[in-house]
Amino acid sequence: FDKTGTLTKGVFTVQKVNAVNTTEEELLKLLFAGEELSSHPIAKAITELSKKFNVSIPEGENYIETAGSGVECDSMYGHIKAGTKSFVDAPSGIIASVYVSVDGEYVGSIGIGDQLKYNSKRVFEKLRKLGVKKKIILREKKKFKVDQIAKNILAEGAYSNLKPADKVHAIED
Repeated sequence: FDKTGTLTKGVFTVQKVNAVNTTEEELLKLLFAGEELSSHPIAKAITELSKKFNVSIPEGENYIETAGSGVECDSMYGHIKAGTKSFVDAPSGIIASVYVSVDGEYVGSIGIGDQLKYNSKRVFEKLRKLGVKKKIILREKKKFKVDQIAKNILAEGAYSNLKPADKVHAIED
């Protein structure tokens, strides 16, 4: 099972903002500028948050989206990168959903959350009763989150940190 939208509601919300050497508001503006053109569900959650803050988003130029890694663009703030820890080259020891840098300098991260669908655990229990012996969860991001979900719904295993193309190999395995 792919986690997002299958086992979870697929409705992301920003749950935590961690600004470094800047304000939370400035970090969010950088994120809004970097994520505005992305169609990824996490980007939609980020840009949706801009409406709550009534922030106009200055559109970035030279926008590039790298599947499974992040986005980058040039903006009035500098060259913005938002995405995975390795894509942004964020310091180790920080756990977040999206990391942000400007002109190569790490400026913060945000935590994004999603909720399990009310019937996910029940579906796994019914599959077990039907004789399905192994239920595996696939996720593009954090190992600790997918492990928590697997434990919660009694899955026999989980793969994490998968890029979209890696999911095929995980299924074959």
